[in-house]
Amino acid sequence: MNKIKQCLLLFLLLSNLTLWCQKRSRSYFVVNHDTTFCKNLSFKVTIQGYLKQVNYKTLDGEKVEIIGTKNVPDVTTFCIRDSVLEKLPQKLSQPKRYIAYTYRVVGGKLNVYIEQQGMMRTSTGYVSTGTYRFFIRMPDGKLYKINNNKNKKGIIIPYLLKCKRFKNEYKGDLKFNANRFVNEENFIEMIRFYNSICD
Repeated sequence: MNKIKQCLLLFLLLSNLTLWCQKRSRSYFVVNHDTTFCKNLSFKVTIQGYLKQVNYKTLDGEKVEIIGTKNVPDVTTFCIRDSVLEKLPQKLSQPKRYIAYTYRVVGGKLNVYIEQQGMMRTSTGYVSTGTYRFFIRMPDGKLYKINNNKNKKGIIIPYLLKCKRFKNEYKGDLKFNANRFVNEENFIEMIRFYNSICD
């Protein structure tokens, strides 16, 4: 009986140590709902956004390098030093054409993703590079552009107002701009508030 208690105690200690190590690693990736915790995680993509290389170290320190689009697993989520990137279509109108690993800035019942355009200097001035993405994923899994008036008025705001607590307690402005220059910070805070009070 005493040995069983000792074994059980040892098992619990090792389990807690493993969880502590996994949390401290701060990096992981998800393939088919399986999570791999690791260190020094990095990846490279093709021009179309598909994975072509994944590098990481296991928690035991073993270096792993997977190269080639046919060899790399279908990673749906990366978490690198507490930043979460999820595999999303680059353009919602062409979901299978190009993909992009996009930052998830709000997680919960409603998820918000953002990817800013960069600026590049040319001989004639500065030009935008990349595709601006500001999406929300609803609980049914569908993605919508946040900076689209039709989505804002027809889907996002009516959905938020179904939650009575949100409707009664949210004091911010629901008329956030629906153009390219939507106030991202206000919208993000509004969705964080929604996720904190609505089931």
